[in-house]
Amino acid sequence: PESLLELDISENRIRKIDDSFRFPDNLQVLDISGNKLSKLENLPSKLKKLRGGDRIFDPFYESNLGSAFNPEVFYTTSFDCSKLKSLTHLDLSFRCHKGRYLSLDIFPKSLVFLNLSKTVLHEYLQQTDKKIQEGKEEHYFGPSMRYLYNLESSVPKALFNKVVDDIKRGDNSKRFIVIKDTT
Repeated sequence: PESLLELDISENRIRKIDDSFRFPDNLQVLDISGNKLSKLENLPSKLKKLRGGDRIFDPFYESNLGSAFNPEVFYTTSFDCSKLKSLTHLDLSFRCHKGRYLSLDIFPKSLVFLNLSKTVLHEYLQQTDKKIQEGKEEHYFGPSMRYLYNLESSVPKALFNKVVDDIKRGDNSKRFIVIKDTT
């Protein structure tokens, strides 16, 4: 039903959701963890929390459901979260994008929390860094970003510090929280 706000289809070993399937437009929370999805499309634009990993609880999340986006879809060659204008929590930990190029434009500007722990994202941050130096991009992430995790990541420390400094711009300077880089 269109009135559905939360949906938990976790631990069902789902491998594919038909392209014609449409999630309810008002859906705000979706848990797809414990499935084997190779792609995930047609997500509603009002979605705020999408959980797809194995994380059960993290004290930084607002609810026990996770508020994180960490699905198997990150093992594919394409994904795009930019249309999820309400998405606030994104967890890319332990994920690897196999494509040759990944634009940071795939991240919505609404993000408040981003976990890059143990990711292979450094090449893409370096590409964006080069674009910033060339004047083709202004920032790495949107102005709402408040939490950035980079525990045991492959992102070089100097680049990570540049990203953190950029995120601290404007109103974020006093409220930004970073979990210490341990690389």
